[in-house]
Amino acid sequence: MRHRKGAFIVKNRIQKLIQLGSIPSNKEMSDELFMTYDDLLQTEEPITLEEAGQIIDFFSVDCDDLNWGLLHLIESAPLLTKGNIKEYRKLIDQCRQSEFREILRIRLENWEKKNNLH
Repeated sequence: MRHRKGAFIVKNRIQKLIQLGSIPSNKEMSDELFMTYDDLLQTEEPITLEEAGQIIDFFSVDCDDLNWGLLHLIESAPLLTKGNIKEYRKLIDQCRQSEFREILRIRLENWEKKNNLH
């Protein structure tokens, strides 16, 4: 199921993630809340660039298990196969968590090298 959000449609799973907001720190995290985030981050359906833009700042300061799930979800956006690398770079620049912003950049550069786009 999808819901309208602005000019694009947001998947129900992403809408729930947006409602929860940023991943809290470990000390603020309950087991139940961790499982809720984990479930929402585990999807095989790629997200859109617009959806990735809605969650790019959801990285926690120290909850790396969920941060990696968020990173993989953001990377599922099919923009790379459509050649929207410039838009993806802008998205990465919006990430305020420096460690994961750098990881996203490095992984994009590696993808470009692998596909002879660098």
